[in-house]
Amino acid sequence: QRMTDKPKILIVDDERPYLDILVDTLQDDYRLIVAKSGEQGLSRLHDGDPPALILLDVLMPGIDGYETCRRIKQDPVGKQIPVIFLTARDDVEGETHGLSLGAVDYITKPFQFEEVEARVETHLENRRLRLELQELNQSLQTKVSEQVKEISEAQLAVIVALAKLSEYRDEETGNHIVRVQRYCLALATRMKQEACMKGHIDDAFMETIFHASPLHDI
Repeated sequence: QRMTDKPKILIVDDERPYLDILVDTLQDDYRLIVAKSGEQGLSRLHDGDPPALILLDVLMPGIDGYETCRRIKQDPVGKQIPVIFLTARDDVEGETHGLSLGAVDYITKPFQFEEVEARVETHLENRRLRLELQELNQSLQTKVSEQVKEISEAQLAVIVALAKLSEYRDEETGNHIVRVQRYCLALATRMKQEACMKGHIDDAFMETIFHASPLHDI
């Protein structure tokens, strides 16, 4: 596997021994970037491609892990990145607070190598599946929009064809259809400005009126 193909992980911890353990544990399978403070971690979010996962210590000088996580989740880039807290605490209230800020998990110090690897792998897989689902939903939305557009164009073609029948029958009727179409649009535009019609007439309604009015005689 090429280095650029490996998921990128940001590790934020001010304690060198724990940093060394995490780097030794993860460096073979992931691209790692390291920050020794919350402020530095926030700046690293925009160094090249964004990380796929953030390992974030809770107790740090300067802004702590909780505040760092809060700011990460306010950042458009960081909002979608899973955050795992690193903590020496066994504190249910602290864990609940961290999860409420947007973290996905906790790893308690001192680390168990197997636990670190398993949790990192699990949350990276969850992220990959979530991104795939988002792409699938976007693709489906695009296909639905395309189909709706095709159906709308087909409907408009039928309306135009039916209206043209009147033109073949009588030139004056054809001109009358055009006039009615313009009158309807003008009336709908004026009515849209009335306070009592607020919420009842929108651009879609006006477009429908414009295209459907040629059928008033038919």
